[in-house]
Amino acid sequence: MPISKSLIQPDHLQDQVQPLLIVSFKFKPFLSSISKILDFFHLNKILIEKILSNHHPTNLHELNPNQKPKLILTHDFKGGYIDNQFKRDYTFEYLNHVDTFIYFSHQTVSIPPVDWVTAAKNHGTSILGTLIFESVTSIDQLKLLLIGPNIQSSAIHQTKYFIKINSINQSEFDIISTYFADRLIDLAIIFQFHGWLINIEVDILQSIPNQSSAFTRAFKIWLEYLQLEGRRRVGSDWQVCWYDSISYLDGRLQWQSHLHPQHNLAFFSASSSIFLDYHWSQDHIKATETLVDQLIQLNPPLSSNLSSQQILNLSSSWRKSLQDKSASPQQLKQSIFFGVDVFGRGCPFGGGFSSWKAASQSLQSGFSVALFAQAWTWESHHLHPDRSDSTEGHPNWWKRWWRDERYFWSGLVEPLPNSNNLLGPIEPPNAYIDACRIAQESKQPIPKKGLGFSELPKHKPFNELFPVKSSKPTDWFYTNWSLGSGSNGIWIQGQHYFNKQMGISQWTDMAMSFPIHDLAVGSGKVSNLNINIPVESGLALCDLIDHIGWSGSGCVKIEQVESSNPGAKFLWMNTTAIKLTSELKCRLVWKPAKATLLPLGFAFHIGDPQSSNLVYSVSASSSPASDINPSIILVHPSESSDLVVFNVQTRLIDNGWHETVCELQTNTSTNLLITRLGITLPGSTSIASRFCHYVGELSIVPHALTSKLTKKHENQVQVRWEAKDLSSSNNPVFSDYGKAFWEVSDNQTGKVLMWVLHLELESRNDEKSDKVIEKTKTLIGVIRGYQEILMNLKDSQVKILGTAVPNGKVHSRLIVEGIGIDGQVFYVGYCQVNY
Repeated sequence: MPISKSLIQPDHLQDQVQPLLIVSFKFKPFLSSISKILDFFHLNKILIEKILSNHHPTNLHELNPNQKPKLILTHDFKGGYIDNQFKRDYTFEYLNHVDTFIYFSHQTVSIPPVDWVTAAKNHGTSILGTLIFESVTSIDQLKLLLIGPNIQSSAIHQTKYFIKINSINQSEFDIISTYFADRLIDLAIIFQFHGWLINIEVDILQSIPNQSSAFTRAFKIWLEYLQLEGRRRVGSDWQVCWYDSISYLDGRLQWQSHLHPQHNLAFFSASSSIFLDYHWSQDHIKATETLVDQLIQLNPPLSSNLSSQQILNLSSSWRKSLQDKSASPQQLKQSIFFGVDVFGRGCPFGGGFSSWKAASQSLQSGFSVALFAQAWTWESHHLHPDRSDSTEGHPNWWKRWWRDERYFWSGLVEPLPNSNNLLGPIEPPNAYIDACRIAQESKQPIPKKGLGFSELPKHKPFNELFPVKSSKPTDWFYTNWSLGSGSNGIWIQGQHYFNKQMGISQWTDMAMSFPIHDLAVGSGKVSNLNINIPVESGLALCDLIDHIGWSGSGCVKIEQVESSNPGAKFLWMNTTAIKLTSELKCRLVWKPAKATLLPLGFAFHIGDPQSSNLVYSVSASSSPASDINPSIILVHPSESSDLVVFNVQTRLIDNGWHETVCELQTNTSTNLLITRLGITLPGSTSIASRFCHYVGELSIVPHALTSKLTKKHENQVQVRWEAKDLSSSNNPVFSDYGKAFWEVSDNQTGKVLMWVLHLELESRNDEKSDKVIEKTKTLIGVIRGYQEILMNLKDSQVKILGTAVPNGKVHSRLIVEGIGIDGQVFYVGYCQVNY
């Protein structure tokens, strides 16, 4: 579980009233200077030592088999971030297409907040914090970074090291302190992210002209220490990304926009990757290609295990650093990221909706892409006139932003006129507006208005350039396709909660964002099985809606454009990498859009990278609960013939929703993965065989885990309430403002998807009366990533009951429910919160 408020308590929460829907707390742990790191570790010493003592590195020597170019996303939202989580604000919903997400700000140290860390985990995406120095006054902070703090030896943290380097000229950087590098690694372990973007935009040559070269040599060693020691302590997920800004040669501030043997090669060799500036051209790409080819010939990469001795023998030379960096030429190329600024600002092709063109040039040469400021679709004033009839975040404003966001990432489609079974791309009004902007900035003729002149038909959504990545193998998978924001309240187990008075209306919480459909609100190909051979038989529109839902912001509506051929059919939903253990339990929650529709089942694609011979097979349920049984479609290598599907059942659950479950078993030890999940319809001659359903939840969990989730475990959540103590020495008083905490007795917290909190109130006529005149249970929170809340109890009671009870007594009980990774409630705890 990510650590949040227990370590950094935001000042603005000290007196904040919270009688509202509480979503996962959006704290902003920015540290304004390197010196603040000392304060942080001093104030939280005991808790930090406990966390670090329980940490173990994972997958230390694992190499990523995926050698395709990668995508880094760097998020800099409005120069800061928004405080109000009770307003629908910007979220990013395509993390499953992103390899690494960088949480960026202009504070010196930016630690990703718990909601973004949780969202990244949901999608299998790495996430980095930012260490940045921008102003001339930052030079003292940079010196401190290398020299270390001036503190007594008895107070130095036990993991403080010093590295001695040889220098021709004596300088204050002859001895490098790794104290702050170690603390940055500690911060990543504590807050559960994967490394740092290092960005120095200070002219070192101008600031310390006599020592600038000594500084850059020392900083290269410090940077490599941060990379290697972080990898040793954290594991193979650790990353240090270097932003190309200062020259290694003399420290001057000089963006190269390509890999250069004198100016940035040394920094690149010391880090995991390099983030090149945005002002590059095709010539820069060619120059980088040439240099990489030369490096491979002169210095072939080695695959070496990481050792403590290797870390202690660092030097300012790039050659050995580069040799240890990667296992193949392609891995070397994919660690070079050409920057693409969505705001344009000198980027090739002008950014905006044309950002894909710059990205394509980098990809064509095998290099990766670092996309900066993707929230342009929300922030750009060029796009706002189209939304001028409503305020930012208003439902109408949000829908138009979401249209533009989908156009950028996944494209927009609609049924073609006079066609029964075809969908065609469409262009939003802002595509033409942005095309005019780019033309004006580049002094080109203004394009003609209309389809085909501004972007279409050549527009290419980013998701086509970067399909859903193959994440690292996982033991389980869950999604409810929820967005990280909503304007229509929230859905829990098919129950809709909407109450403006309680603040249950608009909300923003990235922790609630789960992997959405691969085509991300586009269209999917429906396939029929004809004698166990797949045949494409149509298209289905896939839309995220909020007026119907099961969990989170709503659900997915799937509607086939036209009824297709009889026979079992399937539609792929999500790319996954689920380990095929001996036995898996699968659960799908769905709702028919029409009463006569057929039940949904599962489609599993069992992938073996070495096999090209796939077999399609269909099995059906023997459940008596339905006249037409759900189909299970298996797509697997022919040699994996021992796969068995059993216990297929479907039943009606809550609020008109249905549940289809099955178990998947293999009797042999295997390294196979479930690489895609989909939904199916059985073949029928009597009922229309057509997708027209709502899909609310999908989970795949090993049987060994679900055995612990089969029943609600009441009172296994210990909940306690601490009212704020307002006592003086002569007047003991407790406030109605306080904090609730809860923990699980069986240490299964990691198997909890979210916590759902209700406040149950009983109002009575007076203090002595046992007669209940009103009893109300109201949702007050949905929380992911931490286990505590702040509440103003009295104000909550008034809002829930509608009025205070004159001279009466209100008995309050906080109910905490834990929803497991299979989507079902399995923990319940209670706490009286009377005061």
